[in-house]
Amino acid sequence: VAVTGPEPVTVDFSLGLGALSEAITVTAAKGERATAEIPQVVTIVTAEQIEDRRPQGVQEAFERAPNLRAVDTNPYRQRPQFRGFSNSRVLLVVDGERLNNGRYDVAASGVTPSTIDVTQIQSIEVVGGAASSLYGSDAIAGTINIITRTADRPATGRSLDTRANFDFNTNSQFVRGNLAATYATQKLALRGSFSAFDQPNYKQGGTAISRADVTTLGNFVTD
Repeated sequence: VAVTGPEPVTVDFSLGLGALSEAITVTAAKGERATAEIPQVVTIVTAEQIEDRRPQGVQEAFERAPNLRAVDTNPYRQRPQFRGFSNSRVLLVVDGERLNNGRYDVAASGVTPSTIDVTQIQSIEVVGGAASSLYGSDAIAGTINIITRTADRPATGRSLDTRANFDFNTNSQFVRGNLAATYATQKLALRGSFSAFDQPNYKQGGTAISRADVTTLGNFVTD
């Protein structure tokens, strides 16, 4: 660039591409759109973030999203509550398939996102705000889309991929294990996984409450 003035001045500079956003969402509109184009607040949890945090359940994986809280403390009974709305007004989607609708009762009933193994999740998209024009009244508070891992086909040849996950947590006292295997060719891809989760019974006074004690207490109350 040449600038005219008392003396000619030449300035050399170059223009580079700015940072491009790779994050996309498939829940807030028909098809895929960049998060910058979505008018609602979008929180995306990646598989790498889940791997780093090692959450006990799916709810813990996206619990840091704004205006979101959990109902119940059991990791496999937790339901999301968005901006004060119950879980019957928060739409849960897994790979494009709806898990719940507005006909479910509120509070601790309905479908919990923890039915999905957290180690098999590729990403989670939390969209805050009403999307009832797309999904109906059960999406009045927000939408949570869970995308699971898929089997990718190689460009040439065939591939066999195996993966093992194991978690032992002394704070929440749970043990979790998962084995997954993927076999793929150019035309066919197969993926299978096996998961196990164990958590001890809730205790009172340092002693486990047996089923017989619970039954005896129930009979006493009803009599």
